Amino acid sequence: MFNRVLNIGVNSEMSQQLRRQIKLTNSVVLLLILIALMLLFPIVFEDGWGIGAKADVLSIFLLISLIALNHKGFYNFSRIVASTYPSFITMVASILIKHYN
Repeated sequence: MFNRVLNIGVNSEMSQQLRRQIKLTNSVVLLLILIALMLLFPIVFEDGWGIGAKADVLSIFLLISLIALNHKGFYNFSRIVASTYPSFITMVASILIKHYN
């Protein structure tokens, strides 16, 4: 199953370099989804379904949509979002925590 997800958006007509780039993007997105899921449980345990848990669930759906974008052929856009996501979500989380606490 893991290999199927890594190959979403890849077809045999693509160059080897583009196939590797798409697989790398999918693997980074899967890693980010795993990290977000691992963080979701302590957040819910400590604070309940507050703003942090809701933001984490929203970010998981955003990350899943990046894999769907790869499937639709928007490789460059999904790569840009996947590479800027960690810094952007860290900044947003920092602002939300300061605003709501």
